[in-house]
Amino acid sequence: TDFSRKSIVDHFVGACMAFSNGMRVSIKEYLSPASYAFFSAFFFGDRGLLSRPIKAAFKNTGTYHILSISGLHVGIFFFFAHFSLKLFRVPYKVRLLCSLFAVIVYALMSGCSLPTQRACVMIAVFVASYFARRTIHPLQTLGIALLAVLMMNPLSVHMLGFWLSFLSVFCIIAGFTVVPFKRPPTPLETLLYTSFFASVATAPLILKYFNTFPWVGILLNVLIVPLSAVILFAGVSGMCLLLIPPLAQHIFLALDALIRLNLFIVAEAGKWGVVFFPGEKIPWTVLIVFYGLILIGVVRRVGWKQGMLT
Repeated sequence: TDFSRKSIVDHFVGACMAFSNGMRVSIKEYLSPASYAFFSAFFFGDRGLLSRPIKAAFKNTGTYHILSISGLHVGIFFFFAHFSLKLFRVPYKVRLLCSLFAVIVYALMSGCSLPTQRACVMIAVFVASYFARRTIHPLQTLGIALLAVLMMNPLSVHMLGFWLSFLSVFCIIAGFTVVPFKRPPTPLETLLYTSFFASVATAPLILKYFNTFPWVGILLNVLIVPLSAVILFAGVSGMCLLLIPPLAQHIFLALDALIRLNLFIVAEAGKWGVVFFPGEKIPWTVLIVFYGLILIGVVRRVGWKQGMLT
């Protein structure tokens, strides 16, 4: 009788949310209040427990993106699930499908925000391209994600998060596509380039809407992003071992220490890592020209003949 009133999708979404709430209740006893507030925002997308000074510190340092469930979280969660299944010698194709399913469950657990939708669609396209045995350019993947998000919610174009999410990913992909590297960048250089490209993409909009320029974020993200990845791995590992309390307790103790380190670094950097500027006075024509030049440069560099953008 219950299933006759609600669709299977509604029940699936409800089950994911109930599982999310159960997990949050379970891990609350293992973490300090400040660490639990951060982890609720970082992993579950609930920023309601964070204090205003902490939110301001993340905004002033250009690291607020780690509090938004996006490609960083979804990508790491996908590879965590994929690697875990590999330990049990699950066939590669089955691992891809199960990892994609795990990502969808995680997206629903964390509220399925706009950046989360984009990241999930991009991973789904990656998995589909493997089964279709077709090579797909990252810009094509981003374009498909853009169309999918707009089909689900056309009014999302009025949201600042929509533009920050897609422009940052576009500039990251375009940067590594356009810049003629003489040699493959090292992991540290990759992090620095990624942070720089994302900062270039989002700086004009952040200036326009928040009157700030978090210049320190270009360097700070090189440290915060890997630390956030470790925090995510520790958090997921601890939740997987909740049925073994002694092991879970040790992992959550390490997780609490990592979160405290993260908060300390961001709080200290937030005291001097921002420049205030009356960005609301910047005319929209300047922003349109700025992003238009980037788009033209990418198109000229990649080229229509390569089939990258069509």
